[in-house]
Amino acid sequence: MSFHSTSSLHRGSTSVTAGIHHQAYYSNPTANRSLFRSAAISSAAKNVVSSVSQSMMNTVNSSSASTTSNVPTSTSYSSSNSISVAVSFTNELHVDSIAWQLWLAGFSVDQACTRILKERTKQAEAHGKSISYQDHSNPVIIKNYITSQYRNFEILENYLHRPKLLFSQLIFPLDTNTKQYLIDSYYRFEPKVLRELLGKKLSSRAMRKELEDAHDRSGVPVAGCRRMFDNLKRIMKRCEDLDGNIFRIIQTDFLLQNDLAAQYSHVIFINFYRLDTTKKKLSNLTFGDFEYLGSIIMNYFTMPSSSAIPDVDMNLAQDARDLKSLIVNHKDILDDFRARVLSHLQTQQQQCILLQQQQQSDPPLPPTILSNLTQTPPRTASPAAPASPNLHTSTLTPAPAHAAATASITASFPPGASATASLPYQDVSPAQPPTTLPFSAPRTPILPQHYQSAIDKLTPAVFKHLLRSIFSIGAGLSYNKELRDVFVQFVEKVVEPCAAMGWGPMEIYLLLVNVAGTAGAAGGGALEACFENVKLLAMHHRKRYTASLARLCRAVGLAAGRLS
Repeated sequence: MSFHSTSSLHRGSTSVTAGIHHQAYYSNPTANRSLFRSAAISSAAKNVVSSVSQSMMNTVNSSSASTTSNVPTSTSYSSSNSISVAVSFTNELHVDSIAWQLWLAGFSVDQACTRILKERTKQAEAHGKSISYQDHSNPVIIKNYITSQYRNFEILENYLHRPKLLFSQLIFPLDTNTKQYLIDSYYRFEPKVLRELLGKKLSSRAMRKELEDAHDRSGVPVAGCRRMFDNLKRIMKRCEDLDGNIFRIIQTDFLLQNDLAAQYSHVIFINFYRLDTTKKKLSNLTFGDFEYLGSIIMNYFTMPSSSAIPDVDMNLAQDARDLKSLIVNHKDILDDFRARVLSHLQTQQQQCILLQQQQQSDPPLPPTILSNLTQTPPRTASPAAPASPNLHTSTLTPAPAHAAATASITASFPPGASATASLPYQDVSPAQPPTTLPFSAPRTPILPQHYQSAIDKLTPAVFKHLLRSIFSIGAGLSYNKELRDVFVQFVEKVVEPCAAMGWGPMEIYLLLVNVAGTAGAAGGGALEACFENVKLLAMHHRKRYTASLARLCRAVGLAAGRLS
C-alpha cells in the first residue's frame, strides 16, 4: 500500500491535491482486513496532509508578516511565492517468488492461475480435504493477484535489461537481497533451451524456428525461450562492443554471480567462433558437456587479446605442426619418448604400491576419520584456469532459497508444497565456484592395477596414433573449418579410437598427464617431464615445445575424459 500527496502552499490561499494508490494482496487470510486498513491509513494520511498544510500556512503567514514589517517601502514581494510539500506513505514492493518463476517461465496469467489451482487441488486431495472458495482459492482472487504481480514484473523488466539501473532506481522500493535475486533469476536459463542455441547465429529472424524447436524439446513456453535468447544476445552484444576480460565485463555490467558469468562467457565464445554442435555424433551431449568443452578450448587454445573475446593461439597451432614433424615422423624419437613415459608410469606404480603397504601397516583409524578419508570427492567438471577466472564446474547444486521474496500464494499450501513443482522450467541453480586444481582428477582413487593397465595398453602403435591425433587437433586451430569441427574431432580422433582399444577415462588421464609432464608421483614429489628427457631431441626444441605439448595434452585429456 502506498499513499502519495502533494500540497502547494501559497500566501493567502491553500491548495491541497491528494492521490491515493493502494495494492491489496489476496493470497492470505487477512486480505479483506488489509483493504479496510488501507482505507483507514489513506484517511489518516489525508488528515496528516491537512495538518501539515495548515501548519505550513501558519508558518508562512507569520513569516511573511514579520518580514513585511521590516522591509523598506520600496521593496515588494510577488504573491506567486509558494512552498511545495510532498508527502509519501509507502512500503517495500512485495515480489512473490511463485508468480515470479511462472512469469520467467513464460506462462500467461491464465496459465499461471490454472497451474496454481491445479496444484492446490492436488495438495488438498492428498491431505483428504475438499478445496473451497473460502480458503482463498477463488479463481478471481488469484487472477487479480497474479495480474497485479505481472504488471510489476513487466515494469521491472526494463531495469533488469540494465541491472545497474535496478540498484539506482527509486520507483520500486526493494532491498538489496531482493534486487540481486531478481537479477540472478532473470538471467538464469534452462540448459535444454541454450543447448539449441549453441553455435548458432543470434539473429531474430533465424532464431524463430530454433525457439520453436527449443520449446518442443524442453517444454519451456516460447516466451521463456525468447527471454533466454534475448538475454544471451544482449550480453554478447555488450561483450563485442567492449575491450577487456569477458568474464569481468559480464560480471561488472550485468552484476551476475561467478558461475553464471562464466557460463555466459563460455557460451558466447562457442557462438562467436560458430563451433558446430549439430553433428550426429554430438547428439547425445548435453549443454553441460558443451559448456565444459568450450571452457577447455577457451582456456587452453587461446591467447590474451585486447578484445573481450580471446583470439585463438596461432602459435600453438604452429607448435603442434612442428611437434608432429619432430616426434611422429621420427621412429627413434617416438620410441625414446614412449620408453620414458613407460618408465614414468612404472615409477608411479611402485610408489603407489609402497603407499598402499604403508597405509596397511599403520594402526587402523577411527570409523569417522576413515570414512572421511575414503569418501569419493564429487566430480570436478572444470579444467585448470591459467590465470583466468572463467573456469567452473558445470555440476548443478540446489539454489539458495530467496529469503526476501516470501510467496504469499503458498501461505495456505501444506508444508513442502510448491505451485511450481510441476513446472517444466525450474530456476537453474548456480554451479560450484571455480576450481584451482591443475587437473581434473578421476573420481575413483588411482590403484596400482590402473597403472599396470595403462602400461600394458601403451603399445607403439597406440602411442603414435594418440600423439598424431592430439597434434592434428592442435594444428587445425589455424583453419576455420577445423576449428568449427573441434568438438567432433575430439570424438572421432580421440574418444572413439581409445574406446576401440579398450582405453577408459583412467588410462587416458594417466597417459596424458604423464605425457604433459605435470603428474605428481603417488608418494609425493613431482617427476621430471618426460618430454624434457628425450635426449634425441635438441635442447632448444625441448625448451621451446614443452609448454605447448603440455597444453595440448591437458586439453585433449580433459575433453576425452569428459566424453568417454
